[in-house]
Amino acid sequence: MEQTQGITVHGIGRVTMRPDTASVILGVESLQRSARAAQEAGSRQMQSVFAALRGLGIADDDLSTQQVSLDAQYDYSGEAPRQTGYLANQTLMVQVRSMDRVGPTIDTAIEAGATRVNGITFSVAEPAEAERRARTLAIGDARARAETLAEAAGVKVGRALSIVEGGMPQSGPPIIFARAAMMEKADTSVAAGTSEITIEVDVTFAIEG
Repeated sequence: MEQTQGITVHGIGRVTMRPDTASVILGVESLQRSARAAQEAGSRQMQSVFAALRGLGIADDDLSTQQVSLDAQYDYSGEAPRQTGYLANQTLMVQVRSMDRVGPTIDTAIEAGATRVNGITFSVAEPAEAERRARTLAIGDARARAETLAEAAGVKVGRALSIVEGGMPQSGPPIIFARAAMMEKADTSVAAGTSEITIEVDVTFAIEG
């Protein structure tokens, strides 16, 4: 069988994206002499945070408790440890679906009783369109490379005989951008930055002429 002649090249397509969703991790801490008092005080603080965030229009589906803990606290300065009380912790994840509302969300939560901002994760919830554009750019890049080689060899590029995709994008869960460090309230400003989807393809084109 005669083997079809071809030019095999590697193409790359890159699309830069800006995030459209932020996951903010908030915490409430309460130190009291008894376990019950610590839990009750922490619950009151967290309920106040919940109410304030709902007041901003954040849906209940975008509010999820991540962790609840209660730990005895000790003073180790003496000869023997002495229990001084209990520390209650509760952690809440808030999905913010508008980038210009991230800062106000953090500020509102702290005003309502949140004592920690453990971090922020930025993401793109629906990256399918960016992936499609990256694939188109990758094929275009591959054809441009093939045409350069073909011109140097005095031939022409024909149809694509095979296409193999590499550098597969993440599918399903959101594409993660970055995680910000703990912050304190001061009319919080948040910069999400950008990230990119990269698609790579290996394409074999037929040789004509």
